[in-house]
Formats: sequence, C-alpha cells, structure tokens
Amino acid sequence: MDKGCTFNIVAYDITVRSWKKKLVAATEGNKRAAVKWVKGLTAQGMTHTDEAMELAWTFVKQGCDTIYLISDGWPTHTGDPRKDGELLEEKILKFFRKVNFLKKVKVHTIGFKGAHESFMRKLARENGGKFTFVE
Repeated sequence: MDKGCTFNIVAYDITVRSWKKKLVAATEGNKRAAVKWVKGLTAQGMTHTDEAMELAWTFVKQGCDTIYLISDGWPTHTGDPRKDGELLEEKILKFFRKVNFLKKVKVHTIGFKGAHESFMRKLARENGGKFTFVE
C-alpha cells in the first residue's frame, strides 16, 4: 500500500469488529500496528460474513473504494452452513446489488481451506473484483 492510501480491517467470526473506527493512512506505523492487531486475533467459530460486509460498507462513506473479503468458510450464524449458508449468501449478494449499484466499489475475495468458492467468485464478479484461492 502506498502512503497515500487509507485502510481499515474488519475481523469477523461470531462477533464483528473493526481495527479502527475510521480509515487510517497507510503509514509504516499504521501497517505495523494493523499486522500486530491481526496476529492477536483468535477464531471464535461461526462466520458472520454478512455483518462484516455491512460494517466494511460503512467505510465507503469515508472514501473506501475497494473491499477485500478473506474467508475460510461459508457464511453462517449457526455453525452449520446447511441451515443458513445459502440464505446468508443471498443476503450478502442482495445487499451489494442494492448499495453498490451506483458506487461501484470493487470487492475482491480471497478464499482458503474450506472457503465457499462459488459464492466468493460470484460476489467478486458482480462487484468488479477478482477471486483468488490460496492454498
């Protein structure tokens, strides 16, 4: 990231939280602090992707023009994607179809391990982004 860029991080599992309340400059100090924060995260189960993406969208008002979704699973609030995975996927896709119609914020997706690849590909494709699978 160039110094002129701004960024933030939204972490999600059973809870959703952002590293900072607003976008911050991509200074070396902020990048180091962000890495430290991420390294301190621990997974708590579930994958509240819908809530994370809604929180990420709030940063668009501050100038965010690109969102990166990184996931190792299916969106789920129950822990069983067979129960609510498809419903949450559709909720996320509908949300972005509605709010991103004029904004054209790029959404790139990065999946690894058990990521739901077809959903992540579709979300990226519909929002001008790219999907990448990391082994």
